[in-house]
Amino acid sequence: HWLKAHPELHEVKIITNDERIAYYAGLEDNSLTHTEQDYLGMEQRALQGEIELLVIRVSSELKSVIPTFASYELIEEISSEKNVVLVHRRHRKNAVRYAENTESAGLSQGVIFKESLLDRRS
Repeated sequence: HWLKAHPELHEVKIITNDERIAYYAGLEDNSLTHTEQDYLGMEQRALQGEIELLVIRVSSELKSVIPTFASYELIEEISSEKNVVLVHRRHRKNAVRYAENTESAGLSQGVIFKESLLDRRS
């Protein structure tokens, strides 16, 4: 698995639309699952949760429906005959800007992440 082969990513938080991705990468303790097909909503949830990686698995036929994200850049694309997994990493400048915005709003980043974990599927 591509994520498992990159030790520098083993401690980051991820959001994915397929919980098996986090499981096989050994990252299930640092992951959220977003099962809706609202990928821009997934990006917003990732920003609120201070998530570093946004990982989407779709059929190869549906790859074109995945938007270009404003706050995440594509760093890896893993394709098979039927599916494609797109790994996006958060832009550093957006991480800093988001931290400043949450602090100015009087919000704790830890609290936001904790609330996001409540939505996590078992």
